[in-house]
Amino acid sequence: MRLPRNAILQTALAAVVATLRETGASSLEEALAADPARTAVLAAAGFVRRDGEKVIAAPVSQLGPASSNMASARLSSMRQAVAAASGKAVTGWDAQSDNVLLDQGRASAGTGHALATRLMPSLPGLADRLATAGSRVLDIGTGTGALALALAQDLSNVHVTGIDSLERAIRLAGQEMGKAEPGSADRVELRHQDAVDLRERDL
Repeated sequence: MRLPRNAILQTALAAVVATLRETGASSLEEALAADPARTAVLAAAGFVRRDGEKVIAAPVSQLGPASSNMASARLSSMRQAVAAASGKAVTGWDAQSDNVLLDQGRASAGTGHALATRLMPSLPGLADRLATAGSRVLDIGTGTGALALALAQDLSNVHVTGIDSLERAIRLAGQEMGKAEPGSADRVELRHQDAVDLRERDL
């Protein structure tokens, strides 16, 4: 019997939640080894893959653009829920782990693509202005830079300046840019800077 798509997604997400809950008390490897049937569901959904004898988490990039954005957002929320359930209180962005910051950032890439391909063309004159060589966009609170990169990918003449007051986020953003296609990443400038300290008028 073939399960409906919604049932498959719900089963996969239940497996993710259960696995992440167990990682609060053990490692991911131990949680995956503890329940082979659940791990098989995760593998079928693309969340984990076999690497020789080991089962490891699949890189987000292997899940595809739309799936990776949704998966990143859900994984980030679940990681925070697991941390809260295990008594690890997390409040602001500076208290989040690198993985949570990266997951939230990657999820925001979808917003960047939507801004560039849907919203901007609907605003009179904006698309033409951004199609001009040397046009600039400022991304305040850029985090790990995923939204800024998405804008640079979709707007080929735009230079994006991403600023964030969290130094660790800018460091992670730099690492993410290093993995991206140079043509787009080269047009993204990252700065550890608070918006209140911004003085340039040409951004």
